[in-house]
Amino acid sequence: KLPDAGDLDIEDEMKAQMNCFYLKALDGFVMVLTDDGDMIYISDNVNKYMGLTQFELTGHSVFDFTHPCDHEEMREMLTHRNGLVKKGKEQNTQRSFFVRMKCTLTSRGRTMNIKSATWKVLHCTGHIHVYDTNSNQSQCGYKKPPMT
Repeated sequence: KLPDAGDLDIEDEMKAQMNCFYLKALDGFVMVLTDDGDMIYISDNVNKYMGLTQFELTGHSVFDFTHPCDHEEMREMLTHRNGLVKKGKEQNTQRSFFVRMKCTLTSRGRTMNIKSATWKVLHCTGHIHVYDTNSNQSQCGYKKPPMT
């Protein structure tokens, strides 16, 4: 039996609700970075924590919004090491570090100009996922179209 349009709407709505619950339970926001530090995804609740909008951050370098003294550690955290690993052990891709990021929220919950932003210490946790650019398959299992 094929699902009808009503079933899909309910399923999409449930997924959206679950995503909302995850973000509330997280007590933070989700950020996906490239190995160069480009922000390719940020959950829309970033505004609640940093005063900056998803739109203001997406597509920009995280280094434009982090403290200059933290850049070296940030680059190190974004680097995947291809070193040798003991037999039977997997490469450690887990990351946990602190970084200072621009925050435009005032103590009263209002937002200020980015030039007046203060630094907020964030505890960042996550994993490095290496994308094989030589592979002809995408992450979802479908073949990628050939480059023309």
